[in-house]
Amino acid sequence: MMIQRPAQPLDRSRRRSFRPGRGRASRLPRCLTALAASVCLLLAGCAARTQRGVGGYVASVINRQPPPPANRLAVFPENGGPAVFTFSQACERAARFDQDVAGAMADAARLQLDVDQARSEVWPRVDLRTYFQIPLGGSNLQGVPIFNGGVFFRYDFQKMIFSGDAASAARARVAERRENLGLALDRLFQNLFLLLVDRENLRAEVVLRRTIQTQTSDALERAHLLERNGRIKPERVLEYQYQYETSTRLYQDAVRRLAETNRALGSRLLIQGTEDVVITDLPELLSSMDALAPVPDPDTQFFRDVWEKRHDTKAAEASLFVKEMAVIEEKRKRIPSLNASLGLGSLSLSSTFSQAPVVIQLGASMPLLDFGDIKRGIGKASIERDLAKRNIDLLLLKIQRSVLDSSAALSEAIAARKAIEGQRKLISAQSEASQKLVAAGLVDPIDLLNFKVRASELDIELAQARISVSKAAAEYTLASGGRLAGAPPVPSPERAK
Repeated sequence: MMIQRPAQPLDRSRRRSFRPGRGRASRLPRCLTALAASVCLLLAGCAARTQRGVGGYVASVINRQPPPPANRLAVFPENGGPAVFTFSQACERAARFDQDVAGAMADAARLQLDVDQARSEVWPRVDLRTYFQIPLGGSNLQGVPIFNGGVFFRYDFQKMIFSGDAASAARARVAERRENLGLALDRLFQNLFLLLVDRENLRAEVVLRRTIQTQTSDALERAHLLERNGRIKPERVLEYQYQYETSTRLYQDAVRRLAETNRALGSRLLIQGTEDVVITDLPELLSSMDALAPVPDPDTQFFRDVWEKRHDTKAAEASLFVKEMAVIEEKRKRIPSLNASLGLGSLSLSSTFSQAPVVIQLGASMPLLDFGDIKRGIGKASIERDLAKRNIDLLLLKIQRSVLDSSAALSEAIAARKAIEGQRKLISAQSEASQKLVAAGLVDPIDLLNFKVRASELDIELAQARISVSKAAAEYTLASGGRLAGAPPVPSPERAK
């Protein structure tokens, strides 16, 4: 027998009490979800439109067209005229357009910012931490805050305690880079000086080669006249013809080398539309180089002074200090690190300031079992430090060798110049005696061609010997820790910011 349960009357008010509410509060998560999805789609569309390429960016920030000739510096009086500089101005211009120098100055400026960063480690950091969350489902959604966040003060005691050492290491890196920059600038200025003295040598050679060409041309015309008169044989005319062609070829070669040197100088200084570069104080600089004499017997005090003046020695000392600080930094990893933070925040947007919780956090950490990680790090840093010490010892030997070699080269160049000056005086005396024979009618003027050509060749050799002395003097000056007269000082890292 089946027993049926009597049907209960329908109570609409009771059913309405069990129906979940569909008011504004229940629609809020859906609206926020739809809004977040719309914002994501909008940002995705904007990201697709804001993609940039290398070509477009470079075209927007850099003008890749060469400047017109009218935008040249004021040192050019007219188109095709000479560019007038002092040696210091020429050095500054060459350094301004050198990529290696620009990169070194930028590196020094970045390292200077590291010094400021190390100094700022004594101050606490303040962070604002916020996040926004939207509950999507679940049974307990009443206590979930939509917005949360706060202001946190954090402090690293280890960085604060050792901020002085970090700043010292950063300053040492700046000093190392600055000394390397000074070394690069000295070599750049030396190369510019050598280029200028080579040009002066070629100028003198072109003038003398032109004189020899004129002398051989006159001798060839004289030989043709004597051949027609039957006073010399045709074979002698061929000899004079060969001398003329040889002198013409050497003259053209000297003109070509002078043009190449002028173009190289213009490229070094980035000068356009000029035919010549004039260095107003170059004669005084060459005179000071000619008057330089090496120290005969350098002693220990001399090498100590050289060590104090050279850029590479100061860079090596700064590098050794940085390597030593790296060893100390590796050893500090065994020390417990302490940090603290103070937070002030709220749980929701409806909370008041008095309801915001204040959180203090203290933390400490130290390695317990690292399987030799710190020990290996100390070992590698110690190897770098020992290598820096060895490099200093090798650098001392290298400086002594370079000073002695450059001193010997300068002495040899001075002796060679004096020898050529003695030969030139002898040729001049012989030429004067031959002129007296020509005036007496005992010797034909054509027979003096060899004396004239030899005298001009000795003048060329003498000019080259003087230039060799200037080059050797410049090398000796740099090797002994000096600087070229008129060279600008090394710029400070702050100027590169």
